[in-house]
This record gives sequence, C-alpha cells and structure tokens, in this order.
Amino acid sequence: WDAAVSSLALSCKVHRDVLAPLCPVYACEYLAIVPHSISLSELEASQRDVLQALDYSLGHSMPQAFLDELWCALPSLRALLAFEGGWEMAQRETWERLFDLIPAEPDVLRFPVSLMTAPALMAGVLLSVIAQHWLHHRSLDEQERDAEYAEWIHIDLEADDGDGSNLGEKNEDRERGYVQRAIDASVDVLQDLRDVVGIDNVSCLSSDTPLGVC
Repeated sequence: WDAAVSSLALSCKVHRDVLAPLCPVYACEYLAIVPHSISLSELEASQRDVLQALDYSLGHSMPQAFLDELWCALPSLRALLAFEGGWEMAQRETWERLFDLIPAEPDVLRFPVSLMTAPALMAGVLLSVIAQHWLHHRSLDEQERDAEYAEWIHIDLEADDGDGSNLGEKNEDRERGYVQRAIDASVDVLQDLRDVVGIDNVSCLSSDTPLGVC
C-alpha cells in the first residue's frame, strides 16, 4: 500500500500542471487512502524508495513507453501482429503479467523496466499469435466456443502439466499444435526482443512450457 500510494503521489506531482483538475492534492488526502496508519515522513520515505527503484526517471521509463518504442523499432514485431487486434491483445497480456508479477515479487523493482517488460511481452506476443491461429483454423461449427476459448487461453496455457489442467479435455494435440505454430511464427521476433534488451534465451520456446512463467 505504501508503494502504491507513493506512486500515485508522484504521478500527481508529475502531471498536476497538465491534467485536470489542475489543483494541488494535499498529503492528508494520500494518507487517508491507506487502510493502515502511515505518517507523512513514512509517505515521503516511500516516495524516495520508488524514485530510487526507478532510477529517478519518471514517465519514459514506464512499461508502456518501452512497449511503444519496441513497436516502432521492430518491423518484425509489426509484421507478426499485423492482424486485427494483434498488438492490442499482446499489450493486454503483457500488462496482465506485469500486474501479477509486481505484487507477488516487489523486489523486481530493483531491475530495469526493460528486463521486466520484455519477457512479459514475449509471452503476450505468443498468446496473441496463438489466438490468431485458433480463430483462423477453427471450423464454422465452433463459432459458439468463443466463451470457452477465452477461458482456455488464460487457464489452460498457464497451467502446469501436473495440476489437472483441461488440456486433455479440449483436444490437447490440436491446441498444442496452435502453440507450436505460434512459436515457429514468432521465433524471429522473440530473438529480436532478446537482442534489443540484451537478455539471454528465455525458456518459453516450447509448446510444453507454461506461458505464464515466461
């Protein structure tokens, strides 16, 4: 909570001259948000911690700015996700993984934003391409499975092999085929992302790997 309110306070300070309502927000208003007792000095200390974690660089060091730069810098990424809704879905999946990661592992804030965002984007790209393959290859009598697909893409692909997932109930071979085709189509883009960020090979290039941990 301290980090969340501190981030909100810093955001208001950065944007207060350009975003409505263009008026100051007082410290007591931030303190009132936190469900537990926190002093002004603790709020200021938490803001310093957030600034230090972000290397005192606000705005352009956020994941969305990094995603936008990658989209502009990588023609291969634009070509792979040129289908309708491709980039939007990849970004949505990326943010879902970041939102899951940061509360679970607060220490990741010590690492550059690029190192957190790139692996999450790689998983997002794969899920977006898998979705496109699924929609492209399904037959007309499968139109009614749209709702089931949404559940499958978020649950089955991210489930460990030994936790009783639903893959066997939904034609495991076919769905793993979608995953492998997506990996084959995305391999060059994933390599470009690794090269840009300067990270080693990430173990999400197997149809047996849970994409939730890429």
